[in-house]
Amino acid sequence: MPGGNQAVAAARLGAQVAMIGCIGADSNGATLKHALEAECIDCADVIVCQLETPRETVRAALAACSARPS
Repeated sequence: MPGGNQAVAAARLGAQVAMIGCIGADSNGATLKHALEAECIDCADVIVCQLETPRETVRAALAACSARPS
């Protein structure tokens, strides 16, 4: 997850840190979320993406962005 290293560094320096993003519905996603939570990073706004492939995730994100009003 982009920003994960920076979030951990800030948390270790005593900052209150929260992550916002999307992780996969696989063991890698679960491991990443657990690692962030172990560093006292708030992951309440990290959602689990149920799409099957990274390409589907990118397509869904692009569709959502293009559907936004300008």
